[in-house]
Amino acid sequence: MNVTFRLSALLLFLLAIALKVNAQIYAIGKVQDAFLKIPLPEAKVALLNAKDSTVIMDTIPVKKMYRADGTLKEAQFSMKVEGRPHKYLLKATLRGYETGYLSFAIKEGEEGGYMFLDNALELRKMPEKDLGEVTVTATKVKMFWKGDTLVYDATAFKLPDGSMLDDLIRQMPGVTMNEKGEIFVNNRKIDELQLGSRSFMRGNSKVLLENLPYYTVKNIKVYDQETDLNRAAGSQIENKKFVMDVNLKAEYQYGYIANVEAAGGTDDRWLGRAFLLGFTRNTRYTLLANSNNVNESRHIGSSDYWTPESMPKSLLTTHSVASDIDYQSTDKNIQEKFSIDFTSTRDKGDMTKQEELFLAGSPLQTMKQSTMTKENKLKIGNRFKYIKPKAFMLDADVAIGYKSYHGNTYMLAEQYVDTLITRQHNVGFNDGKKWDASINASLMPHMKKMGNLGQHLLMKANVNYSSDENLLAQQFNVKDFANASSSNTFNTNDYAKRQLKASASLTYGLGGKKNSASIEITPSYNQEKTHDWLYHPDSLLLPSQMDMLQAITDHANSYESKLQSFGTDVMLSFYRIQELPANMAMGLPKRSMNFIDIYLVMKIKHDKLNYLRGQIDTLATRTTIRFNPWANICLYVKKDERRPIHIGLGYNESNTPLIDMVNIHDSSTPLVVRLGNPDLKAWRSVSYIFAEYKDLRSPRHNYTLSAGFNYIHNDVSQSVSFNAKNGVYTYRPKNIHGAYDAKAKATVFYTLDANRRWTVENCAAGNFIHSLDHAMLAGEPQSQVNAVNTLTLYDRAYLQYNKGSLYVRATGDVRWRHSESKRPGFAALNATDFRYGLAARYTIPLLNTTISMDGNMYSRRGYGNLGLNRDDFVLNASASQSFLKGKLVARIEAFDLLHQLSSADYKVNAQGRTETWCRTLPHYLMGHVIYHFNKNPKRK
Repeated sequence: MNVTFRLSALLLFLLAIALKVNAQIYAIGKVQDAFLKIPLPEAKVALLNAKDSTVIMDTIPVKKMYRADGTLKEAQFSMKVEGRPHKYLLKATLRGYETGYLSFAIKEGEEGGYMFLDNALELRKMPEKDLGEVTVTATKVKMFWKGDTLVYDATAFKLPDGSMLDDLIRQMPGVTMNEKGEIFVNNRKIDELQLGSRSFMRGNSKVLLENLPYYTVKNIKVYDQETDLNRAAGSQIENKKFVMDVNLKAEYQYGYIANVEAAGGTDDRWLGRAFLLGFTRNTRYTLLANSNNVNESRHIGSSDYWTPESMPKSLLTTHSVASDIDYQSTDKNIQEKFSIDFTSTRDKGDMTKQEELFLAGSPLQTMKQSTMTKENKLKIGNRFKYIKPKAFMLDADVAIGYKSYHGNTYMLAEQYVDTLITRQHNVGFNDGKKWDASINASLMPHMKKMGNLGQHLLMKANVNYSSDENLLAQQFNVKDFANASSSNTFNTNDYAKRQLKASASLTYGLGGKKNSASIEITPSYNQEKTHDWLYHPDSLLLPSQMDMLQAITDHANSYESKLQSFGTDVMLSFYRIQELPANMAMGLPKRSMNFIDIYLVMKIKHDKLNYLRGQIDTLATRTTIRFNPWANICLYVKKDERRPIHIGLGYNESNTPLIDMVNIHDSSTPLVVRLGNPDLKAWRSVSYIFAEYKDLRSPRHNYTLSAGFNYIHNDVSQSVSFNAKNGVYTYRPKNIHGAYDAKAKATVFYTLDANRRWTVENCAAGNFIHSLDHAMLAGEPQSQVNAVNTLTLYDRAYLQYNKGSLYVRATGDVRWRHSESKRPGFAALNATDFRYGLAARYTIPLLNTTISMDGNMYSRRGYGNLGLNRDDFVLNASASQSFLKGKLVARIEAFDLLHQLSSADYKVNAQGRTETWCRTLPHYLMGHVIYHFNKNPKRK
């Protein structure tokens, strides 16, 4: 009896401790008028974290409490918080009242149950009088955490009339976007930009960024989205998508939104575009038309994007029309997406290149090249998806594409070894066409549970066929100054490639709450048929323009090949799930996250190549087994999801082209010879490790640290030899071992003041590359392995101030590159690029005129070509005026006012260094007229 009593007492004691540890408190308060003390049941109440003002609950229900006589007694609200020491802040808003705040705290030793707040949450009524030019506005929080979602309030950003979605995203703290339109949030790349939680234009985010008016946006959410496949399986069988979800204001979710724009400028610059985005209850439709010759989507006032490496490398004229129809049922279980896109382009480029090889005598090649290419592309696609949550999924995607192209080129190349030894002129043109078709289908049938374990079966099939035909004509005029000779050659190529790819996969998975495993088997077939017939006519002609082709065929440099590949991939995967506790202070429910993912992949492949070239008629075969294991580990500091540590490590093996092992001799191009290597070990293997730590606990400040290392056990490089007597380069594939690279990066973002007007970000990075390659001079018995070590240090920083319509951003960055080698005669190379500048934008209140400008100094030092060691100050400016309540906007822009814009690139590897200059858009002045209109019927 005594033992039973003691056990009962112990259990009660333990239960009391458990209840205390998990105790929850219901905090109860009331909201009222600060002067009249009357209840305000219409007020909106939110719960915030007192430390950093992050939102824990954005809406707390307010209830009306009545007296016995039926009159209103008070407006009461209650919320559940954790029974542990913590400071909270209550916020109340109501039309006609100033925002009210009330702080309270849970103290040490507070018991679970109910807690009535000592003071009421009071709001003061705004004075009802004419304030003249004085405007009273509440400060809005630009971003906050809502559970595990980062929310940006678009209405808290003040942008000039005519601004688009990309202008808004560029202003969002912690968000960066490069010139390709790729978006990064806290240094993590966004997988997909969505509109209303739905894909847009088959993932073409640039259309949405450049055409959706920012004033239509309510908020932008960033979160890990559950995939349709996971919904159908009822468990996580693939990684979630990291998405940026653009949500429109209620008044723009029905009807349509449209923009039209026309622009013209100096140097014959012009632009015209139209955009229509319409909605019904379940259907979204998009129509886009664009025609321009500016090849420019960057915005004046965004100084981070006016860098030499991001300058357009050519002059591009584009005409395009695209349409997209997207149907989705109310429950999101039926989805139908149809898209069609036609684009016509004319691309004209000029390039100057200087390349030095790290060989005795330091052979130097200079090249000037002009190109012009015309393309017409048509893409049509349709995707149907049916989902039955936790039961079934069917996904079918069909796409067809066609492209025709025409181009011509002119090139002048010179070879130097102390003096000029060869000069080559090359002119040519080509015509071609390509089309492809693909069908991708996925099916997931219903699978019953096996005891307490869930199971899923996924079947996929993919078929793709493509055809590419190209007719090419070239003329080579070569002068050999060393031997006082010259030659004039005409090359005409008839090239065609047809490829069929087919694969099917079967995946079976089994898992519980914490562990899951799967096996995937993927058989595949690939067939490539290629021919490239070379002819030598006596003039510049295409094959279709010539007779008697057989008589002028260069059999030694013509070939026909058929490559067939049969393969099977087997992948074993294991997932370990970590359960994270609920965090009431941060608004996070109890949830599960991937803790460790392990993949073991075996690739079995058989290749067969039938190759015919001159005297070569060979059958080459190869059977390989490759292993590619890797693992991803995610740890959370103190089980806080906003302080993750990611570690990735793996080993990768892959095959190099079988054609490299055929003993060919290609001399089709003057001054260049390409050889095969039958002794080649045609495979590549790399080990890698990557680690990253993030601290995202507060949206006001965060930082990221990352590091990675890659070691190449075996690789194939193109060995190069140079004949100083005739200027001929000979390339041959060879194996190299032991190259590696290491990198590290640290990014810090910080908000300097409570109103979040001042923000600063700094990104520092370092990269070390140990590069290996083969090179030799003609006459040497064997090639020598060159090793070049290149260290790159980079730092970028900005300081930004944003208040209302005033935006100022100071930026600066520096990139230093140092290359050295133990090769005799190698001189250490140093190159430094640095930039500093200022961007500003302001809207004059009375006139509603917006002035934008950016000025940047670009400096380069240490380049071998002295013409590249210069300082360029690039200045851009614009002014815009809105009319008709912002619907009509007139804007004038001036690009590169001081005529300094240029594009230069610098690269170093184990074979040599290359410096490249490309023609960019000339300076010009352009005027724009933009009109926005919409029709948004009232919702029933």
